[in-house]
Amino acid sequence: MAYYQPQHQMQSQMQNQMQTQMRRSYEPPPPQQSTYGAQRAGVGLLFQTSHDGKIVVKEVVQGMSAWRSNAIKPGDVIVRVGHVNVQNQPLANLRELILGEPGTYVTLGFSRGGTVQFFETKMMRGTADYLDKHMPSQQQQQQQQQQQQQQQEREERS
Repeated sequence: MAYYQPQHQMQSQMQNQMQTQMRRSYEPPPPQQSTYGAQRAGVGLLFQTSHDGKIVVKEVVQGMSAWRSNAIKPGDVIVRVGHVNVQNQPLANLRELILGEPGTYVTLGFSRGGTVQFFETKMMRGTADYLDKHMPSQQQQQQQQQQQQQQQEREERS
């Protein structure tokens, strides 16, 4: 016996699917639950595949770990995640390698400007709110360093 859905229910389901698929590419995805129940988060990088198959940074999301590091720029080519070469892999694989439990670290390797210049950077996974609580921004770090330096100078004078 076949089951038939009324047409208005099918249209509603199709609209929901289309809205999900039409999410803007620059919007970071919502935090995901891992199979262990903990939330998963990234570092705030959006990628795209270039015409020659390389995975290129499309955008660095403000407030996230990659933005706070100030090391990664749009156009940088990701080469490695940890010790895994990610060249010529699907974006879905890259995403799974980068995402992890907030507060954990991931090391990403990049090349810049089509040259052999290679660099690595280690970043904490987490949402901007999580990072605000657990990782000070560069400006906050500089302020803390200045305050510590001023405190040391005061102590030396007395």
